[in-house]
Amino acid sequence: MSYFSNPLSFGDSSRLKLLKEIIITFIGGQGAQAVVNWGYDYSQAYTKQIVEINSGSKTAYYNESEYNVSTSEYSASIIVDRPKTKTTGSGTVVTIGMDATINQNALSLQELNIQALIGRMI
Repeated sequence: MSYFSNPLSFGDSSRLKLLKEIIITFIGGQGAQAVVNWGYDYSQAYTKQIVEINSGSKTAYYNESEYNVSTSEYSASIIVDRPKTKTTGSGTVVTIGMDATINQNALSLQELNIQALIGRMI
């Protein structure tokens, strides 16, 4: 699975942008890894960071609880994880991307939050 945004100028392409953090909301994909990519000024040389999708809880095999015990291998649960990535660099436009290899577990990218500072005019 790959996702790349169009170049983002945050409403003002004449000002410098400094990304601070990228927060991705995933549903599913227990134990999978995703690669967060970001680059500046139409460059194809992306900075990359690997994020691990929560593997701390078990999803249900049959979506039903065994004796209503939350730690049971049959407990009903959905993995919702929000890994955070600290970013570096600056530029006038930003491109954000995400790559993930999906094996056996469904993975859904629900939300992509970008925290950025708008700097001086160039």
